[in-house]
Amino acid sequence: MLNQMHQSVAASHDDRTNELLQVVNALGSLMDKRLLHGTAERLSWLEAMINHVPDYIYAKDTEGRFLFANKAVLKNNGFDAMEDMLGLTDADIHGRDLAEAISDVERRVIATGKPDLGYEERAIRGGGPDRWLMMSRVPLRDRHGHIIGVVGASRDISDKKTVERMSNAHAALLERVLERVPTACLLAQLPSLIESLSEGLEAVVLCAGDRSLFLNKGKASAWRELTSLTDAYAAFDAIAIAAVVDKLKDSCVIDVRTENGEVHALLIVQGICGEEHAEMKEFCRTAARLTGIAIDREKSERRMQTLATTDPLTGLPNRNAIIEYLEALIADGATEIGVAFIDLDDFKYVNDSLGHPCGDQLLRLVADRLSRAVGSSGQVSRLGGDEFVIVSSEPRCFESQLRKLVLDAAEPMSLGGKQSRVTLSAGLAIFPHDGGNVAELFSNADMAMYRAKASGKNAVSAYSSEIARELRLKIDKTEQLRTAIENDEFVLHYQPQYSTAAEELVGVEALVRWQHPVEGLLYPGDFISLAEETGLIVELGQLVLEKACRQAALWQKRGIKVLRVGVNVSARQFEDPNLLVSVRQALSRSDLAPGWLEIEITESMIMRDGEGSIATMKELAALGVSIALDDFGTGYSSLSVLKRLPVTRLKIDRSFITDTPHDQDSVAITSAIVSLGTQLGLEIIAEGVEDERQAKWLKSIGCTEAQGYFYGRPLPAHELFGTETVR
Repeated sequence: MLNQMHQSVAASHDDRTNELLQVVNALGSLMDKRLLHGTAERLSWLEAMINHVPDYIYAKDTEGRFLFANKAVLKNNGFDAMEDMLGLTDADIHGRDLAEAISDVERRVIATGKPDLGYEERAIRGGGPDRWLMMSRVPLRDRHGHIIGVVGASRDISDKKTVERMSNAHAALLERVLERVPTACLLAQLPSLIESLSEGLEAVVLCAGDRSLFLNKGKASAWRELTSLTDAYAAFDAIAIAAVVDKLKDSCVIDVRTENGEVHALLIVQGICGEEHAEMKEFCRTAARLTGIAIDREKSERRMQTLATTDPLTGLPNRNAIIEYLEALIADGATEIGVAFIDLDDFKYVNDSLGHPCGDQLLRLVADRLSRAVGSSGQVSRLGGDEFVIVSSEPRCFESQLRKLVLDAAEPMSLGGKQSRVTLSAGLAIFPHDGGNVAELFSNADMAMYRAKASGKNAVSAYSSEIARELRLKIDKTEQLRTAIENDEFVLHYQPQYSTAAEELVGVEALVRWQHPVEGLLYPGDFISLAEETGLIVELGQLVLEKACRQAALWQKRGIKVLRVGVNVSARQFEDPNLLVSVRQALSRSDLAPGWLEIEITESMIMRDGEGSIATMKELAALGVSIALDDFGTGYSSLSVLKRLPVTRLKIDRSFITDTPHDQDSVAITSAIVSLGTQLGLEIIAEGVEDERQAKWLKSIGCTEAQGYFYGRPLPAHELFGTETVR
């Protein structure tokens, strides 16, 4: 719009200049005749013609005295008739200082005989404070060609100048928006930018809610009512705003809106209410729209920045933000920095038992407790999951602070309407002793945290070279274990299970051994916990299940008495959704009847997810597989849960058998378990029977089966029955 107007005004100006030059030539010729011959008819015709021209036309002699002026000149200078102005100079009319610039140009035209075309100057009087003229002066010659004065013609180019200023202001505003000038600065600069369009304008910007008021302090005369306006606008009281604005003369009010329609600010411009200022109003609306776009962009960038550096669940800084914070501390020359990795103990249990909404609530509560405990001495961040990190700029007392923090975290909290407790494990590393950069500090603090978990949880562990050495060994052992599964380096030994009444073999329990290529035969205590921790237990358990089923089927083919084979299932296996598929495949591939496979699970595994465990056990029972509850008495299952379990056998933990029959407590507990199992219709098997006295006593209290060194050590298949061992 501004460009089109500018082009239109420029083209019109060129056409009018050509017309004016033709008039000036005619004026010079006829003026010469008037002076010499006094031709009244021609003078009358000339005056009539020139007076109809809307531009300013005049003639002066060589001394600068007016010889002629059309009606436009007379009116602009406050004269009614030509006779009133005849013989006067600009100095007589406007004063010497204002007239000097005009006289300089005219004297040069007379002296050189060269026209001066296209000179711009402000109008000396008339037409308002911001009026511009395009002046053209040519020599006035007589019929002999002698210069006898100067003829001037000018036209009002105020509109052209306004369009130019609007175009420049528009470009300046757009440039500031593209340069991402902060919107507060943009709003502060907007009044001056608008006021630069015309001397008669005054502008002010009011920002919603925060009472910010932006105006050109040098031109604040019109805004005496704005104190009450800012109070009204702070509360967004539209009626009060309208009442105040009505008091401001010739004011135009424009909303600065964001894309969603939110009014961010008001732009009030005084002096552009009339129809003649339509283009100026449109410019102000355009400026408001551009400012609204800038505000939207800035808000969007702030949101993106927040998303990039903030954890959405807790509102804490995220991994990126804490890394930047730690890097800045190191770069600023901090002598010591404490870094702690913190992990919630058994968080998965909270999610599984109470649901993910309660898990999220727990994370927010822990985040709040950590933030309040650390205060201004450091920064708390959530890395993801249930992992938090604390960076402290005061590490000397950091370890004791962490220990208190871990202790305080165990205080009860309300989750899902229930009082619950949570414990934390924390690992600590100190810059520069435990790492010279962020990666090393994070890695070492993480290692120390896992040491705290391994030592029993709800603890704090500081990093040491010993922890690093153990981790390297653990990593090596994990890789060896993974390779062992791929290369099938595991063998099964089978421990006999006997009937106490008939003293005959009724079954075997499959126990895994690792035939390590360097260290020799390793027992479960050397690798099972690592397999559990790394998740490799699922693959290992599948391997054991397949081998045990194939071995039992092979014994049956070799004429060995049909025996039940028991296979331990770990917690990770039991929770694996593919467990049923694995059991079905092992039975199918080995061609073993389901009734000869017994799955052994611990009661602590069941209580991790009571209802889910019962459902899984029922599905196993539906396959025809028997289920034994292992290590019974060491867990915390209730009788109400026990009676719902589809188990066929209870296995009394060896810890209760060791001191029988001479320890009265062990005797009482074991007798109670046997009595309970019998009343529930379950078979009872005792583990860890080491001597004849224990065997006889168990038989006397009704324990139906037993296993232990008294009956036989775990042996490979070929040693137990003289048959080949399944590989």
